[in-house]
Amino acid sequence: MKRILKAILASLVLCLALAACGGGGGSAAEPVDYKADFVGTWEISKMVQDGEETSTEDLDLMKQYGLNVYLELNEDGTSSLELFGEPMEGTWEATAAGNGTITIDGQSVSMVLDGNLLTLEQEGSTLSFVQIDPSEKVDGSGAGLDALTNSGEGTAYYGGDTIEDLDGAVELNINLVDDDVCTIKLVGMGDYVGDPGYLFELTNKTGADVLFMSTGDWTASGIVDDPVLYETVRAGETLGSIMWFNADTVGDDVTALSNISGQIVLLDSLDTSNEIATYDIAF
Repeated sequence: MKRILKAILASLVLCLALAACGGGGGSAAEPVDYKADFVGTWEISKMVQDGEETSTEDLDLMKQYGLNVYLELNEDGTSSLELFGEPMEGTWEATAAGNGTITIDGQSVSMVLDGNLLTLEQEGSTLSFVQIDPSEKVDGSGAGLDALTNSGEGTAYYGGDTIEDLDGAVELNINLVDDDVCTIKLVGMGDYVGDPGYLFELTNKTGADVLFMSTGDWTASGIVDDPVLYETVRAGETLGSIMWFNADTVGDDVTALSNISGQIVLLDSLDTSNEIATYDIAF
């Protein structure tokens, strides 16, 4: 279950990056006639990132543990994209029938309203919402995630991974990054629930909680894939975390893979639009 949640949240953070890296620029004056259909409270109903859609079951799992995502479009033109109780404030406008823009941190993203489905889209990533009655909105910050995934030692939001989480594990000791911000060490590889998995030891040397996350396309034996690494490490602590590739893309034999390369990005865990550092990784 921890693996499922990591995959969901990694996808969601990538989708939410559209609010920080979308194309800027102004929009046409807001036609009042088109505004009414947009105003209201919207709840996440679908996420698509790189052509892969998060299942309804996974979205239900998110909500079960308080991981709610809402979009508020107010009559006065203000907006709030709420991720697990943390709002990202902005503005919005309707530009035509069924079309509009939402602007967060000075960056604008298109909105398309089709019936009761409101979709935000940027560079192939989409977040889709359905309108709900405000009384149906659940307040909270996703605190249930700690209860679900913590190891009980209070060491991290997900409790971390160990070599025992990999079947047929091969221990490794490869330092990939070691600077004033963090240490990233490759300490093992093996089968991770049917997919090739790599265990990293992540050390956060900053004074704040940091999200370690794989980003963009990686290559494994010359094959392009989008692996999942998603782990929040508290300030000054070290945690193990598994990054896994899709066996359907790269094959299921981790020992047959070579020339692994890609990027790991470090984000402020309280504001994922704030990038701390990005590292080119190769092993």
